[in-house]
Amino acid sequence: MWRGADINNKKTPKVAWDMVCLPKDEGGLGVIKLQTQNEALLLKFLHKFFNRDDIPWVHLVWEKHYPNGKLPGLVRKGSFW
Repeated sequence: MWRGADINNKKTPKVAWDMVCLPKDEGGLGVIKLQTQNEALLLKFLHKFFNRDDIPWVHLVWEKHYPNGKLPGLVRKGSFW
């Protein structure tokens, strides 16, 4: 679709990625942008972690890495001078 039948073809792509990612009803192919999907899932995991949802992996991370129940604050080591 992008470069034709020859995989080694170095011509410019025939289809713009932004058009491929448009919804089908807007003329695109409805392909999901992986970067946007990945960022959404990472934010979902962070939300679960910081809100300490009742999920086994959240309990495991908090117990193993934060035994005092608090996230580490800003730790200053040494002095600037």
